Amino acid sequence: MLFIILSISCCIELKRHELDNNTYFSLQHGTFEWDEYTQGLILSSFFWGYVVTHLPGGMLAEKFGGKYVLGLGILSTAVFTLLTPLAATYGGAEWLIAVRVLEGLGEVSAFCASFFTHRDTLTNLKLGIE
Repeated sequence: MLFIILSISCCIELKRHELDNNTYFSLQHGTFEWDEYTQGLILSSFFWGYVVTHLPGGMLAEKFGGKYVLGLGILSTAVFTLLTPLAATYGGAEWLIAVRVLEGLGEVSAFCASFFTHRDTLTNLKLGIE
């Protein structure tokens, strides 16, 4: 519902700012002047780390328990997400790509570990263990 309301308000705002030559918006250049290839690398770098750690994330969750791997994965993703603006501003595209790969590494371990956490919780509930 909120998405629909925001979409309608954006359309109304764009229509209100209609320019003389019938264009509804003008392109503005952002802070970083990266070409399309670099932008593609930055956007896909998260998934490089994400794809690599599916199997290791599940193995770690099975060995050490889901809640620890889940907590570490969420913590690492949060820390690297906070470092993203610093990496982009001071390190450039290379550092941003590295940080996004590390975000992907942490995110997939959290994804895999959640299954083990659910399995353990449901098993304990079924057995009546608190």
